[in-house]
Amino acid sequence: MPWPGARRRPPEVNRNLSLAAIVGAAAVVRFVGLGYSVPFHFHIDEQLMLVSTASLVGSPQTAVRDKYFFNYGSVPRLIAGVPLTAAKVAGKLDLNKPRQVEAYYLLARSISALAGTVTVLLVGVMALAAIPSSWALAAPTLLAFSPLHLRDSHFFTPDPMLTMFIVASVAGALWVMRERSVRAAAVMGLCAGLAMATKVNAVFALGSIPVALVYARRRACVVAASAAALGAFLAGNWPMLLAPIEYLRGMELLAAWASGRAVRQTDLQFVGTAPWLYWLGNLLRFGAGPVFWVLGMAGLVFVSCRARGERLLVAATGLPYLVIMGASFQKFMRFSLPLHPVMALTAAMLVAALVSGSRVLRAAVVVLLTAHILVGIAYAGVFIREDPRIRAGRELGTALPPGTAVLLETTHSNPPLIEDDYRKGLFGSYLPTLGQPRVRRSGRFELLYLDPYRYLYEIADRPEEQWACITAAMDSADVIIIGDRYRDQYTRLPVRFPALTRFYRELDGGLLGFELVRVYRNPARIGSFVIDDARSELTFRLFDRPLLKVYARENSMAWRALCTSPG
Repeated sequence: MPWPGARRRPPEVNRNLSLAAIVGAAAVVRFVGLGYSVPFHFHIDEQLMLVSTASLVGSPQTAVRDKYFFNYGSVPRLIAGVPLTAAKVAGKLDLNKPRQVEAYYLLARSISALAGTVTVLLVGVMALAAIPSSWALAAPTLLAFSPLHLRDSHFFTPDPMLTMFIVASVAGALWVMRERSVRAAAVMGLCAGLAMATKVNAVFALGSIPVALVYARRRACVVAASAAALGAFLAGNWPMLLAPIEYLRGMELLAAWASGRAVRQTDLQFVGTAPWLYWLGNLLRFGAGPVFWVLGMAGLVFVSCRARGERLLVAATGLPYLVIMGASFQKFMRFSLPLHPVMALTAAMLVAALVSGSRVLRAAVVVLLTAHILVGIAYAGVFIREDPRIRAGRELGTALPPGTAVLLETTHSNPPLIEDDYRKGLFGSYLPTLGQPRVRRSGRFELLYLDPYRYLYEIADRPEEQWACITAAMDSADVIIIGDRYRDQYTRLPVRFPALTRFYRELDGGLLGFELVRVYRNPARIGSFVIDDARSELTFRLFDRPLLKVYARENSMAWRALCTSPG
């Protein structure tokens, strides 16, 4: 009961204050933990983005000649390049120094975290404008604690900014639909152009724009939106103008990967996966979490069956993207990120339509949203704990006797056993030369490398040669450290890769003379409750929650050291 004489706040004020609290919580779970694993280059896409940004600042003409430069969108790199340019002009830019690399990582990741937070805000504003109910706040709540959205907001990749611009274009389309103004059309086109300059697949998620222009029925709106979109695309993608042939080749390469015409080792996990079903049953299920997944899928069906007005805008954004991208061969988890705001809005629309007048349904929705928030907190907690690769490097580096021969794979998920080797600055690589049968490197430990990424993959049709290479490396090793990157991919295809499948399975079974002595992981959890996402798409786990297994040769000095030391 309010105090005597107190005035009740209008409902819209309460909703705005609630939205502010949700956006604040979204910012917390995105900005906290941005220094996770820094300055080690464990996320290959992030390192390539950072390197190409620095190259673009140093020499744009040279940067755009790289074969893979146009694999990533230009807008995030142009934004991150502004402070680098300022440091370069001031004569203080030296990305060979670890401290500058750390600052660069935090700066770039802050851009993604800000983009993710702004996306939650935009979704909340649209939900309040389109849904005449306090249940509209379910939309920003679902997105704020979406496992994939908050996870990707911790890394400098194009997808958080892409999603932000797509959502901003939908907000502009809603503005056009309601006011039919040229200014609104220009803003809508501007956001759409920046989305396409951020990542080319944005074009599949811009169906709201023609819908809004049809509603507007003004030629001036069409002209304004088109001009703004073209101008924003060219301004945000000006490196394309320096090397148009390389840009077209880059787009052709992306199309070959997406269609499956060129299958890289990193794409093996998608062999045999079903179009659309893999998106629905894996990417969206694990990336959104169980509550968000169920409500979002039901919301998409609900909105599609009643597609008119604001619902039509949302449906025109999500459904074409799902249909087109879901049919592609490549199905990386991050590709599904633009669907999360759509799912959040449709889920809120469904909830608002169902719960009115039913206390039981309202209570059920509150319980579901609470469960979703706890799932999001579990995934956010990953970033405030120590990276398992760093912990493994520290503990193994202390426990193993000097001169121990350690067999590793050529992957960015290896533990830093030789710290200096992992802190070479931004441009240094701690991986040995790819394409070699075996590589040995000396130091405090003897590091031996197998190359499942290139060499063993290229001789897949010669399993006897593969097995000879593997056994020769094992014969020289005291310790073997295996991650889940290659194991997950090759063991799915035992007929095609019999030697590698045999190696991983017999190693786990203790048939090769090595015993599993340690396991390092950092799963999403709350207290003792661990979320099981081991069957999710590999990259959803690989960059922040990899699984490392350490095997030691039975009865060796390394085996005794690891069995008796803490860890």
